[in-house]
Amino acid sequence: MFKQNLKYCLIVSAFLISTKSKAQDIHFSQFYESPLLLNPAAAGAINSDFRFVVNYKNQWKSVINPFKTIALAFDTKIYLNKKKKGNYFGLGASVFNDKVGVAKFTTNQLNIDLAYHLLINRHNSISAGVKTGFFERHIDPTGLKWDSQYNGKGYDASLPTRENMVLQSYGKFDLGVGLLYFYSNSANGVKMQLGGSMAHLTKPKNSFYLLKDPVLNYKYTGHFNLHYKIPDQNFVLNPAVIYVKQGGHNEIVAGSNFKFLLGQETREKVILNTFSLISSSIQFGAFYRVKDAIIFTSAIEWKKNMSFGVSYDLNVSKLNVASKYRGGLEFSFVCTGLSNSSIKGNRNDR
Repeated sequence: MFKQNLKYCLIVSAFLISTKSKAQDIHFSQFYESPLLLNPAAAGAINSDFRFVVNYKNQWKSVINPFKTIALAFDTKIYLNKKKKGNYFGLGASVFNDKVGVAKFTTNQLNIDLAYHLLINRHNSISAGVKTGFFERHIDPTGLKWDSQYNGKGYDASLPTRENMVLQSYGKFDLGVGLLYFYSNSANGVKMQLGGSMAHLTKPKNSFYLLKDPVLNYKYTGHFNLHYKIPDQNFVLNPAVIYVKQGGHNEIVAGSNFKFLLGQETREKVILNTFSLISSSIQFGAFYRVKDAIIFTSAIEWKKNMSFGVSYDLNVSKLNVASKYRGGLEFSFVCTGLSNSSIKGNRNDR
């Protein structure tokens, strides 16, 4: 079953990646579907053998050359004692590509996450993780126009740019850490995650100019999500919030998804199985990015281990004069795999 689930995940992911090649800044409105980008301690924080995630966003097409971002992530568990299956390590890997503007300002990054998960009791666990990464950035300056190339009447591409930019690409090492608390209780139908992380501990240099030496500021992220199964109902509430601070930039996104469980329920109990087994679900929701956008979300879950999500940012900031309220379209795909010996549960057990 493990190999079969993995095969299906790879096939669907390959399709999503190919559509991107035909077709922001690295953050996703469906932040709850990009756990490894939020926190390295989330690596292995799943109730399954593995998790595979694809995120894609196309933003600001109505204003300028669109920002296009795609990210892929994979994480799994590593038990030191497979028979007892107590405390364990989580191992994750992620990669993303971000392309911006006429200069095709591109960032490629590869990350490896390692986390340790300590099971405090049957309801509580805590994990700590570290992220090591390498990013490469490059631009294509041929599409840029400079003040010095205007001759008083119009633009003249033959005039010199008079820019002293000597690099068109560079690469740097990056480092981050994180903590994650997880609570699960089948008696009250509640699952909760609360976490925090800090990125760019190495403060890597970030410039195409050798004479200037800016660095990436520390990035602080706090996040919370709740999974509440309404008693004796086929409804689940999924509120979530994230706070990000980097230098002078602050971002707050808060809202909730509302999930409707489809299919027949069963009363059969499995150890640590929090909710009834279900065949599929659909969900809708709305989030608000403070002073920036209203985010409408929807998703469909299939066979308890695959989810397709779509969201749209409705721009409500002062930029809406130019954007006409149009922000960005985003897609997500999440696949989790269960072996025969794994605990059975729905995808939100992560």
